[in-house]
Amino acid sequence: MSAHLSVVDEDMIHTECIIEHWFRNVMDKHMQFISITNVSSLIAEYCKIGRRIAFSTIFKSDHGLKLTENNECVEKISQLSHGYTAWILADIKPVSSGVHCWRVAMDNPKRDYIIIGVSAQKRFGNESYNETDYLWGYAGYTNAWYAAHAGRSYTHGKCQFSDVMSISTTPFVKENVVIDVYLDCDRHELKICLIESMHQFLPYDKQIELISTYKVDTVDKTDADACFVPHFNIHRDATGLTLRVWQISPWWYRKKLTSNY
Repeated sequence: MSAHLSVVDEDMIHTECIIEHWFRNVMDKHMQFISITNVSSLIAEYCKIGRRIAFSTIFKSDHGLKLTENNECVEKISQLSHGYTAWILADIKPVSSGVHCWRVAMDNPKRDYIIIGVSAQKRFGNESYNETDYLWGYAGYTNAWYAAHAGRSYTHGKCQFSDVMSISTTPFVKENVVIDVYLDCDRHELKICLIESMHQFLPYDKQIELISTYKVDTVDKTDADACFVPHFNIHRDATGLTLRVWQISPWWYRKKLTSNY
């Protein structure tokens, strides 16, 4: 992974520059007071609220995937002779605390199987979904959660997954969707939410949000499986499927962005 400032550090610097410029050059000389509303509106208007992140060239399947756009786009290019699926991780520093959010734009012309979630930053076998001690995610095609960390009990809220057909899988397997992935490391909670389908942003009450949580007495934050990065597992027949990912502020979870990320 390249040596970069963290997203938080870069955003803080960008925000400070905006406010400094506004105070020095834009603000009315006679204005004596400025409210927090003025500041927040200013930041929302001019500050970057999301950024594309690259996919890893190291933590990925050896076959069946093609990286383009400075590794910021991954495409499923061929059927596999080395297993049923191909997997890839986002190229970010693993997170083990706090709240994090990623927005995933997916073109899936064959409407095929994919797992979207998080995992440890490690090398997986061809079928990463079998390594559920390290993977935590959701597959809309089969309406199934993949999460079985040793010593932790999982619950899947809002939709009870004891009945696998308790929610229609159809919205998650459209040819074009945008999905928010929201990870709260401190609450041990992962949310997967469908926010856009076929280039139409969905009203809040039409969005489909799925929640998975786990309970554990203690979590060793130094263990690899307690540190997460975005993880994607794509079926071998899903040729033409492409993914692009933005890291966004958790505040924008389930919200329509006011700029082109």
